[in-house]
Amino acid sequence: MMNQAECLTRILLQQNYTHFVTVTCRKQPLSESAARRIAQNMYRFVFKTGSYFWVAERFSEKRGLSESFHVHSIIDQPEHRIFGIWAELFDRYGRTRIEKIESNDAVMAYVTKYIVKELCDYDFVFTKKIDQLELYRKIKEWGGGHE
Repeated sequence: MMNQAECLTRILLQQNYTHFVTVTCRKQPLSESAARRIAQNMYRFVFKTGSYFWVAERFSEKRGLSESFHVHSIIDQPEHRIFGIWAELFDRYGRTRIEKIESNDAVMAYVTKYIVKELCDYDFVFTKKIDQLELYRKIKEWGGGHE
């Protein structure tokens, strides 16, 4: 039986992700709900198209700031848009890092790393049409569904 992260990884690997993105907001501390709004706005106003998976991860700053969140994501974007995306995210939110995805193994490791953490929030947008009933069947087949 697969766990939640393994099931989600299989679903995500059906998309064609191209880059990892990490955004740490200038305004700290950042609440979980604020991190969720930033992640949703990143898609609405910056990426606009393409598949997208994000995680709001809890962390503590070393400078004595209270606990906060930052946003990690994997995106499907053409290479010619990456610098513009980086610049817009940096202008809107602050520290931004974008790295090219080299393999599906890297996507699997990424998802597992963040989803297995208990204190995170996440969501995704798929551009490839995924039949919801088929998705449910796959999750059940992989052992990730609940009776």
